[in-house]
Amino acid sequence: MLKLNVILSACLMSCLFLFSCGDDDEVIKPNPDERIGTLDDLKSGMNTFNNAIFMDLFDKEEENLLISPMSIETALYMAVNGANNNTLDEMMQTLGIADMNVNGLNASYGDLMSAMNQDSNGEMKVANSIWWDDRMNLNDDFKNVMTQSFNADANMRTFNDATKDEINSWAEEKTEGRIKKVLDEISADEVLFLINALYFIADWDNGFDIKLTGEQNFTLSNGTSVQVPTMQSDGQRKAFVTDDYSALIMPFKDDHYSMSFILPKDGSTINDLLANKSILDLSTEIKLEAQEARYLISLPKFEISNKLMLNAPLQRLGIQDAFDKSNADLTNFGTADGNLFITRVLHDTFLKIDEKGAEGAAVTTIGVGTTSLPPSISFNKPFLFYITHESTDAMIFMGKIENPLD
Repeated sequence: MLKLNVILSACLMSCLFLFSCGDDDEVIKPNPDERIGTLDDLKSGMNTFNNAIFMDLFDKEEENLLISPMSIETALYMAVNGANNNTLDEMMQTLGIADMNVNGLNASYGDLMSAMNQDSNGEMKVANSIWWDDRMNLNDDFKNVMTQSFNADANMRTFNDATKDEINSWAEEKTEGRIKKVLDEISADEVLFLINALYFIADWDNGFDIKLTGEQNFTLSNGTSVQVPTMQSDGQRKAFVTDDYSALIMPFKDDHYSMSFILPKDGSTINDLLANKSILDLSTEIKLEAQEARYLISLPKFEISNKLMLNAPLQRLGIQDAFDKSNADLTNFGTADGNLFITRVLHDTFLKIDEKGAEGAAVTTIGVGTTSLPPSISFNKPFLFYITHESTDAMIFMGKIENPLD
């Protein structure tokens, strides 16, 4: 199995406007109930965070990687609603949305979901839930935001093995059985879980003939070759070829989503490519420049899954107080016997690519706690990929393939 793979809100008092009033300066504070920030602000923040988390997790070794930025961000956006003071500031800054406030974040997330739901014909399903132990007094305002802005299922339980099994069953159901277990245990100090589950399935607009699939060489980063089942096509494809890389865009039916593949030039590697351009730079360039033309395409079939603990990456990116037992300020969640802190951020992912299309699932769990031959593009060595929602550019999955057989 291929080895691998969304926080948060803006400081409500980030700007103080000073106006002269006679001899006194009056501090005019923004109305905390006002929405500060738009969907465009959220999308910009998502792009910033997508690139940061991907590059932090990017393994320069010969390993596959798969993450769902949208799932990670959604879970973190839920958690932002429980944070205050410096804990909130760090989360908003890391998520790239420091110029927004919590109300703006929640409203913009709703706008994003509305835009994606309007386009979706069942390709993507998003589900959120919160689970809290009866030892905790959950803040009613927090619960209302979760159920209204994030459409989250709200579940109070006595945390035990039965609760763990119920959470795992919820995740399995919401991912159509692709992710069966997100929790091995609930530790004694965990009193709250915030969970996002995402499931994606779509057929290619122009897929591959299964009769043409056969074994072909795939050259690994260490120079050795393996035989992998590889799909073939000769026809009109949307692609872009530069001196540094070749890119292929594979639209799904209805054109609301697409998947892109990026192959470094001969003699170059993914590391070389990303040393000069971020995956955000590449995706922007590819979307602007790719054109329909006849291409010979060779693309490996693959199935990839991973389980990642995101505590350390998120701390490296700037979310530190939230994980600190003493410094975390998560009082908007509610109250318990002691100080609330994030115990873990787990990220489970799955993605399958074949002749028909793509199927992907992700769960993020936060605990508190070519009449001449046409040009050819043969993905016969490590390559990058991502799946995007076309009208918002939201990245649903992104990753790299080092060995399609792992």
